[in-house]
Amino acid sequence: PQEPAPRFRDFLDWLAAQDIDASRAFWRNELDGIDEAPALPEATRAGDGHASVARTLDASRALAWAQAHGLTANTLVQGALALVLRRYYGRDDVVFGITPAGRPADLPGVERMLGVFINSLPLRVNVPAQGATAAWFADVQRRNAALRAHEHLPLADIQRLAADAGALFDVLLVFENVPGSATADHGLRIAELDHRAHSNYPLMLTVLPDGACLRVEASVDTRRVDA
Repeated sequence: PQEPAPRFRDFLDWLAAQDIDASRAFWRNELDGIDEAPALPEATRAGDGHASVARTLDASRALAWAQAHGLTANTLVQGALALVLRRYYGRDDVVFGITPAGRPADLPGVERMLGVFINSLPLRVNVPAQGATAAWFADVQRRNAALRAHEHLPLADIQRLAADAGALFDVLLVFENVPGSATADHGLRIAELDHRAHSNYPLMLTVLPDGACLRVEASVDTRRVDA
């Protein structure tokens, strides 16, 4: 028999013990200077709801390059998205949403805890005009790691710290990373992973690694953005 799952109350106790003022100071500094929210180009012909677009990309060379430079697949995807958004936003200072799992590594048993911990956070990236380099991707990875210590602050609180900017982002990136060995100890195997998702953002991108490929699924609010 399996041991009972750790109590969700343990996470609430961990949350209550965090230095909220330090997290607010971090996010206030992180968002300093953002005076307006980025905006994707409006739809040329507004649709009537949501559309889904999916592509499977051969990412073998890109993933091998990332691994050779000590970069995660998540960092590779975040950097690539920042490069694309720089073109659409027409500015170097890019902000988009990310969705960390929200399970703190220093909380014993959190990986077995039942509950929803996910949060949406703004990731701010300054994209160099001369193009991306391995050092720039490494900086994206460092910025991502730095905000992990403050990922428990609710997005609503973070938005209030940058009140002049209104909504902080209009693109949400979801990087799904379901380890294939997660159920191997119990004789189970994930044969297929599928989902349907909508969001309240004009564009939500879900990226699912599959070996040397990346499956990219876009959920688009066609009233605001062209599919």
